[in-house]
Amino acid sequence: MKQSSKISILVSLIIITGLCIPCARTETAKQKMQPFKIMVLRSYDKNRDVFYLDKEMPLAEYGENGFTFYKITEITKDGKTFAIPAKDAKGNPVKLDPSAKNFPEEVKKCFENTFRCRFLGPSYDRGLYLGMVISNKDNGFYYIKRLYRNRDSESSLINFGVRLFYCKEKLPPGSCFFADGNFNVDIRKYDGKKLSLYKMEAVNPDVKNECVPALDSFYIPSWGGYIWMKIGERETFVNGEKKTLPAKVETRNGTTMVPGKWVLENFTSSNTTSYDEKTKLWTFRRFIEKEWLEVKFTLGKKEFQIDGKKQQWVVPPYETVKGVPMVPLRQFCEIFQRELYWRSFDKTMLVKR
Repeated sequence: MKQSSKISILVSLIIITGLCIPCARTETAKQKMQPFKIMVLRSYDKNRDVFYLDKEMPLAEYGENGFTFYKITEITKDGKTFAIPAKDAKGNPVKLDPSAKNFPEEVKKCFENTFRCRFLGPSYDRGLYLGMVISNKDNGFYYIKRLYRNRDSESSLINFGVRLFYCKEKLPPGSCFFADGNFNVDIRKYDGKKLSLYKMEAVNPDVKNECVPALDSFYIPSWGGYIWMKIGERETFVNGEKKTLPAKVETRNGTTMVPGKWVLENFTSSNTTSYDEKTKLWTFRRFIEKEWLEVKFTLGKKEFQIDGKKQQWVVPPYETVKGVPMVPLRQFCEIFQRELYWRSFDKTMLVKR
């Protein structure tokens, strides 16, 4: 077996179905994080020898009621020891009981061993993190994380080590979190009997939040930061610095519209904007990969040009404030090759600068 397929698991999973892509294809925010299940196909020992399960068994899952983890046991074959999901007398998987005294230690076994898995759930553009608190000493959490990459119907797991994360409240060992690649986070607090919802929010990775586990390990370049915006508001953050937009973000015909001139001017690299009062023509330019990309458009018209080639806006640009052209955010990001992150809970968005 290739080395790339023999990758281990520890205390956190990071599931990636692809590297950063330009823009989301939809502007409909999901109000809940979507359920998933991780199924074990085979197990590896410390020497990378493999044991194939006779049928796939669950390792962990997430749903409306939070997290469920499954018991891990050990078997010996030809003198080699492998960790595999346990079965009851009828051959069914065994769920771990949060009220059991050894619950945190049993959950750790789900992450300390090496598995090849199948991911059942939605396709996450940039990733999915599943983590567990293993210590709350000092000023935060210690997590051990994994990068989980989809490869056809199977998945690999990459060790990201133990990390320290700030949290205002020191949540006890056994507490868990789930974060997706759009920086939506669900944190469950363990009280010795159950995992209860502690916080569910869409966070800004450039701003120090009350509790933001795992975000420093997202498989996304952080240079330049993000532009944070919210529908219906003028308040914004650029690389963590609070600023004010020249016009409110709004929706028109189901499309999110933003002040394009301002957004472009807050991208990194060289950008220019100009307006011809006589022809009513706006020109936006950005330097990308050793050359200038030029966009020309007129307010109220669907047709525009990219480097002289005719294109169509999904919604024609317009003004709500004089001198502030409003443009479709998703399409704008695609044109200027910026990544867009739609948020599940609060109608916010992050644009990679």
